[in-house]
Amino acid sequence: MPNTPGVVPKKIRALALFLVLIGIGVGLAGYVKPDVLIPNFMADTVANQTISMMFTGRNLAMGIGMLIVVLWGVPEGFLLIFILRFLTEMADLIANIASASTIGSVLPLIIFICIMMALEAAAIMALWKIVQRKGRSMV
Repeated sequence: MPNTPGVVPKKIRALALFLVLIGIGVGLAGYVKPDVLIPNFMADTVANQTISMMFTGRNLAMGIGMLIVVLWGVPEGFLLIFILRFLTEMADLIANIASASTIGSVLPLIIFICIMMALEAAAIMALWKIVQRKGRSMV
């Protein structure tokens, strides 16, 4: 990690770009063909269509937000969007555990979410140190 205050490491930028691709990709795929994301998805009721559009819209918005932060390049922006992503992943984890008929049916998804949360938590801790150091260097 560079010693220069306010510089976001390349590893965190790469993770952010990966999350941009996931967010925008999932968002667009959900609008075009929701059953790609959720096997056996039935958009036969208004409730199911609403849930699908909320999930899709959230992912697309998060991807666009992350893209803006990557282009902007300010550590505080990275910190905020990673915190939002972490909280969103936590909500997804809770929802998947609560709605699963058996834990085995969602285990791969739970593992993926936990890996993403671990990466996001590591990025948050690194960004927190950068923001703190940047704040001290400005005084």
